[in-house]
Amino acid sequence: MRTHSPSRAFTLIELLVVISIIALLIAFLLPVLGPARRSAQFMVCIAQMQDFTEAHVSYVQDHNGFVVHPNWGPASGGWLYAVPRGNGWDAPQGKSFEARRQMRETGLLWDYLNGEGQHYYCPTDNGPYDNQPGDGLPPIPVRAMTSYQFNGAFSGYGGRGLPDGWDTNSHDDFRPNDIMMWECDVTTTRVHGGFWNDAGNRPDEGLEVRHIEGAPIARIDGSAERIAHDEYYRIERLPQKNELWCNPGTTNGR
Repeated sequence: MRTHSPSRAFTLIELLVVISIIALLIAFLLPVLGPARRSAQFMVCIAQMQDFTEAHVSYVQDHNGFVVHPNWGPASGGWLYAVPRGNGWDAPQGKSFEARRQMRETGLLWDYLNGEGQHYYCPTDNGPYDNQPGDGLPPIPVRAMTSYQFNGAFSGYGGRGLPDGWDTNSHDDFRPNDIMMWECDVTTTRVHGGFWNDAGNRPDEGLEVRHIEGAPIARIDGSAERIAHDEYYRIERLPQKNELWCNPGTTNGR
């Protein structure tokens, strides 16, 4: 008659050894997995910007060659939102988080993106999305709507425009490598006090630093790529017209 001996359980020492081995493996893998995860998120961010560039190319083709309005100023409808209100345009200032997010569906590029709301956020942008960040800083209402900003050069940085805010430049007024979109810095204190309050920006309002590899940008020719922070600010400081300061209506692009 064959008998079966009972299964031997792990001793406390053996269990501690197994836990120690697992902890060591995690310690070895974390330095590898962390950069890999950040790199993957960065590539997703660039891919989303690429989708925006392709959506914008389609928009230009459908609108007689004119670029989309960058939502420069609260009275204008543009790429991010375009809700009519009386003789002007409804703006996100003072609205609830959910109301602001829903306003994206009225934006001029929403349908070209097939209603893909996740495209509007960098995968590493986790907020906060408050209207008022505190510490005496100005409100940042579009943080609930997007991580990305269009170049205010599309409407001449507010220096030109019809009363309804819809006057923009022709696509052919720009050079192919002009930068139309980037992630605006939400912590900078450069020039305008730090926080952007709408969906169109000046280059001197800063570039986001959440990606250690640099930052994603989109160009007017429909491409998206990485730019190093040092290179961005080198271009931004140039006194002459350049890829960032590209307002077609002025000699220095500003």
